[in-house]
Amino acid sequence: MKFHSENLPEGMDKLEFVRAVKSQIAKDFQLDESEQEEHFEVWLNRALINDTERLRASFYRLDLPEERVAEALGLETIEESAVKLAELSIQRAEMKVITRLTFSRKDTPNRKKI
Repeated sequence: MKFHSENLPEGMDKLEFVRAVKSQIAKDFQLDESEQEEHFEVWLNRALINDTERLRASFYRLDLPEERVAEALGLETIEESAVKLAELSIQRAEMKVITRLTFSRKDTPNRKKI
């Protein structure tokens, strides 16, 4: 998986961020242990051929816009589609991790106590 270190939340080291994003991908795609060991693009490529319903449900859980998924699926080859979908999925998983960390921090400025 290719991660974008410019998205690294303040106070989080790169390894911790990568683990959190991989965990988010595993959760949203419901990857078992052996699938988690496989390169994500390779797994996506195979799933595009053999398990499209699982992929569609995974993209829904990940909250990828349907237009972006359709655009990626319309690329010339399955390999190109897998690469683009992996990129979109990782970017979205990064955003989910960042959002969760941002809103879970107790020291967030302007946060009202209930």
